[in-house]
Amino acid sequence: MITPRPTTRYHRAHARPRAFTLTELLVVIGLIVLLITIAIPTFSVLRGNNSIENAINVVSASLARARSEAIGLQRPFGIAFYREQASGRYAMALVELKSVSIWTPNTPYNIGDWVKTGTSPNYSYFVCQTAHTSGNTFDASSWQAIHPTTNGFLNNGYPPVERVDGSERLLLPIGLSAASINVNASSPETIYSDTGLILFDENGMLTSRQVVVAQESELYRQIDDSATGPGTQVASQIGLMLFEDERFKSETEGQTPSAKQTWIDNNGTPLLVNRYNATVVKGE
Repeated sequence: MITPRPTTRYHRAHARPRAFTLTELLVVIGLIVLLITIAIPTFSVLRGNNSIENAINVVSASLARARSEAIGLQRPFGIAFYREQASGRYAMALVELKSVSIWTPNTPYNIGDWVKTGTSPNYSYFVCQTAHTSGNTFDASSWQAIHPTTNGFLNNGYPPVERVDGSERLLLPIGLSAASINVNASSPETIYSDTGLILFDENGMLTSRQVVVAQESELYRQIDDSATGPGTQVASQIGLMLFEDERFKSETEGQTPSAKQTWIDNNGTPLLVNRYNATVVKGE
């Protein structure tokens, strides 16, 4: 009896699938690792660029509001830039220059009003803590005395700057930091600073002035005081440098202020503010 041979179709249907060899698996794994290695820096760059663009939008909106307030209320307003003590992140706050008047009797005073007592050039300065109408003599219980160091700055003609009551502070995107560009720097090492101010006059024009952040102010209490002292003197500036915070810390640890400034020059993104309309121009 002759047994029929199985057909080729039957053999193909029931043949065991061919497995990958070890060499083929290693080649595929190597290609995957190579693609990931190439892709990660690209994603990092894209994410960084996106964060910088977001920061530019936040800064632009904040400056536009400050300029609008300055024009509308006909007095200087601006945006303070600082490293926030609570979060360690870089923040922005709407601020105004405070006028200082000589204390007078029988005058209504509101919380946050500034006065000075004594005689020139050695005035003493105070901030109102309780709304009241003054009597015939100065009642110190309604006022907070200003630190002597701040008094010195104020007597030299530097006006106090304070956060606008009720305004919200804004944070830069996570991972970004900023350095204010100080056009009045006394040395190359002080061109950039953690604490800065961009200020507009009553006509909405960018202006440069020396101001003081009093230790007793709400703005000062938000600033990381590791880089400040009582009565911090600040010059209003023309722009910012944005950069990656962690990268800056890791690559400049233990370096001199001059080396850190050079790093910011080489790796930061400059933002300059148009003097006339407050638009932000991104440099290269």
